[in-house]
Amino acid sequence: MKIEATTAGQSPADEARFYFKLAVMMAGLIIVGFSVHLTLGRSTFAAPVTVHLHAVVFMGWVGLYLLQNWLVATGRVAVHRRFGWIAVPWMVAMLWLGYATTVGMVQRGVVPFFFLPQHFLIADPMMLLCFAGLTAAALALRRRTDWHRRLHLCAMAILLGPAYGRLIPMPFLTPFAFEMRRSNMRRRRACRQNNPAHGLRRGRGGGI
Repeated sequence: MKIEATTAGQSPADEARFYFKLAVMMAGLIIVGFSVHLTLGRSTFAAPVTVHLHAVVFMGWVGLYLLQNWLVATGRVAVHRRFGWIAVPWMVAMLWLGYATTVGMVQRGVVPFFFLPQHFLIADPMMLLCFAGLTAAALALRRRTDWHRRLHLCAMAILLGPAYGRLIPMPFLTPFAFEMRRSNMRRRRACRQNNPAHGLRRGRGGGI
């Protein structure tokens, strides 16, 4: 038995269009994020085959997610269901290529400078496992349309991290944000020890 649930005041067609619009926005963000790096010369095609396969498979998932939402939004639900099972082998390929690419980058010493290698080696596989878990849950709950859509949306949102990272000033974020904050706290502590009056004035709302 198929269970449908929609947001109050929305018809199933309205909700399908809403998710399709979100899919378009997510796909656009990913394309823009990676295109900016390529345009600025920060990316190169002179990369190992594994990296290119990783790019093709991950962008293929973006296309599949966009297609699936479009099929539902246009009423082609039967076709959507037939295409849905492609997600299983595709997800396995994404996990393998994602992990292989991460390990390869660490081994070649080409991890982005704002990541410590050990952080990169742990964070990326964990992100992929979260994506896989949410996608697997979405497939398991495919008869619960409400949860099926939400879980796929959350899984897709996890994949936006690398695209965001190419558009925002990552060096000012983790881990350097924590390091800068800790360094600032050490300087303030040393200043108070060397000049106790500094701490007193700051405590009364004053400053130097």
